[in-house]
Amino acid sequence: MRRHPSGRACALVCLAIGGALQALDSAWRWAAVLPGLALGVSFPSLIGFRTWSRYRYLAVGVGASAFFQYLGYQLLLALPASGAELLWRIPLTVLGVGLAAWTVLGLRWALASSWFSRNANWLVPAVIAPLYFLLPWFGRLLYTLYLTVGFGIPVEAVPVTTYSMMYAALKPVGLAAGFALLFVAAAGWARHAHWGRVPGGGIPSFIFPVVAVQYILTALIVGLITAGSAWGDAAEAVRSGRNPAGYYGLHGTLMCVTPHSKDIAVYNGPLITDRAVLTFGSTGERIWLWGLQDTAHGKGRWAATSVRLEDISLAPSRAGDVECPRIAK
Repeated sequence: MRRHPSGRACALVCLAIGGALQALDSAWRWAAVLPGLALGVSFPSLIGFRTWSRYRYLAVGVGASAFFQYLGYQLLLALPASGAELLWRIPLTVLGVGLAAWTVLGLRWALASSWFSRNANWLVPAVIAPLYFLLPWFGRLLYTLYLTVGFGIPVEAVPVTTYSMMYAALKPVGLAAGFALLFVAAAGWARHAHWGRVPGGGIPSFIFPVVAVQYILTALIVGLITAGSAWGDAAEAVRSGRNPAGYYGLHGTLMCVTPHSKDIAVYNGPLITDRAVLTFGSTGERIWLWGLQDTAHGKGRWAATSVRLEDISLAPSRAGDVECPRIAK
């Protein structure tokens, strides 16, 4: 029995038809069922079943077509999209499925009967074990960029757990791993197509050092870019009087500050009392606040200040309002 790639293409077309049935509002959308069923008539022959009886052939083909159309309908129902979005979601989905299949086949040809496959029983645990220590370290680096470099707030002064740091590092590490797999898959396709001559029919030995360097650089670049972008979005939200979006378990809140007395110790003051300030909470006796300070030249500057918790009271600001009630002098 020979499976033809046209069968997979037919399944993707039926998925797209099902998505169109859910996304489009016109009554004419049901006309798309007809070409889907027509594809179903030839579905068994496309996947290699050419010796069945006529009735079994038709029943299985139409049933498979109807199943994939129903699956496409339910998938788009779970992730609703307008007609315009459908025009680019379907090609992207097909491209993503094709890229995933290309990668899986490339990895299979790259790793089968190779040094990696013969030593995977000890190499895979040896690579995975350090992640428990590297992920918190990398997550702390991203939090440092977001908090210390962006807002001027020490990482130690806010409630951040080890698991939050690991969570922050998972996205860049995962993307870097995906790019690394693409490189290995390309080497597998080169091995399968006999591009270049390597003793033993394997892949060139320099591929793995190149992939390792690419993995590290991609993780660092993606992580730093995402942390910087998250800080920019958070700062813009604070300037607009909105609470910023959470950053991997870290949530900032706009607060109005009321000092308990006129003479309190303020680090990097003056203390901001007429505008809402951003705080991420506290893990000790002091709390860090980020907001717009007045300067002697009349121009404000965005900076972080620190005061003792016992010297002030904090109350949430009104949504969309950057001003706080004036304190009587």
